[in-house]
Amino acid sequence: MERQGSQGAPAVIAVGPMLDRVLEATADLDVTVLYATTVMPFYGWTLRDTGASEVVLVEPYLIGTSASEVSGALHDRPHRLLSLGVRNMELKSTRHRKITFAHTGSMLAACETAFPDSFR
Repeated sequence: MERQGSQGAPAVIAVGPMLDRVLEATADLDVTVLYATTVMPFYGWTLRDTGASEVVLVEPYLIGTSASEVSGALHDRPHRLLSLGVRNMELKSTRHRKITFAHTGSMLAACETAFPDSFR
């Protein structure tokens, strides 16, 4: 766990190289930031222990790649998941992949749109 939010605050899971961007984007928010160096193995009990019912998963690859791991960890409780990552489209160069995550403001905007009551 990189940062502890209040009890029940949304959880943001940063995967791999996304940690610095997630910490920057959520600096002024009441969220719990979890860090996974890799997705597998996924330590679901850490997510469960936060008590979060709203989860943002920020991955450096295709959107939703690890969504099943998160949903599996929270299978017995109502939850909402926002997956952020590379859009599922043909990318001809790695330059485009870097641009997708260049702006932390767009990451925050996506969170505010998905969970307006939690990210304001």
